[in-house]
Amino acid sequence: MSRLKLAIFDMDGTLLDTEHYMWFHTEKDGFVKLGYEVSEDFLNSFCGMNNKSISEKILKEYPNFPIDEYWKIVYAENDVFLNNEKIPVMPGAFEILDFFKEKGVICSIATSTPRKMAELALRNSNLLPYFDNIISGDDIIKGKPNPEIYLKSLAYYGYDASEAIIFEDALAGARAAIDSGIKLIYIPNTAYVREKEKKEAYRVCNSLNEAIKIVKKLV
Repeated sequence: MSRLKLAIFDMDGTLLDTEHYMWFHTEKDGFVKLGYEVSEDFLNSFCGMNNKSISEKILKEYPNFPIDEYWKIVYAENDVFLNNEKIPVMPGAFEILDFFKEKGVICSIATSTPRKMAELALRNSNLLPYFDNIISGDDIIKGKPNPEIYLKSLAYYGYDASEAIIFEDALAGARAAIDSGIKLIYIPNTAYVREKEKKEAYRVCNSLNEAIKIVKKLV
């Protein structure tokens, strides 16, 4: 087995508790302020998707939905939130990033979130200095579950898939990781979980703390 050289992290729900702490509430507010009812299941299905994919999903369910106005509301609320609140860091995040830093493993971000928002969230949580590169939702054409974002992260360094590992929490992201051919440590953190992805993942963990024990055998 090739020595691990690159660790690629999803951000929302994997490193930061933004899914539950921010996105769910601001996305729900967008619907409410526009006079639409929305179920928790529908909102939870957005996890891991970029804005384009979410927009397509919304418009399929609500054909006349004012999507541009919706994103204005969501982005405005997120901006206020990120500039005034500190988002909780997921358990084990600092520990696994410190471990990779000590071992010389490069850490990269692959997030569906727009770059400006991702950098602000990482900076405010003191995680930004750990990362050598960020591939954001702004940098891709096809969002998760398409593997483009992970293949682009790998191509940036020119490594082989066998030299990298991905950390993901959402179903869409897990599918993208598996289809990229890169090893996946799947840490389910949403209501949307399928046995198919759990079986195809390299390992399934309950937290990043648990994942540290696995990666120690790979470096």
